[in-house]
Amino acid sequence: MELTRVPVLGAFVRRLHATIDHRVEQSRTARHLEWIEAERLRHLDMRMDSLDQAIQRLAPQVAALEVRFEDRRLDELANRMASPTAAEVATIMELIGEEQRRVTVRLAALSHFEERLRRLEIAN
Repeated sequence: MELTRVPVLGAFVRRLHATIDHRVEQSRTARHLEWIEAERLRHLDMRMDSLDQAIQRLAPQVAALEVRFEDRRLDELANRMASPTAAEVATIMELIGEEQRRVTVRLAALSHFEERLRRLEIAN
């Protein structure tokens, strides 16, 4: 009777070892996936920092160009405003509407960028 139990115990021990090996491999895989995700987040964070620096560097230049364009446009309007006609008033109203749309687009882009930053801050 003793001899029949030994093969059963051997099979049980082999299955137990296989189960333990499988769980150890799963644990290694999970740790590796966590490391990959951490590296991906670190890379994204570095890219966001780089983009933020680029925006910080370019924003004053873009603002200066916008001011120059606006000054030229206003000078042109002032020259035409000496005696505005109905068509010129309509043109001015159109220009005001266009400027409002540009401001809306800029504010939407800023809001989108702030939302992305907020999500990244929450993720970290």
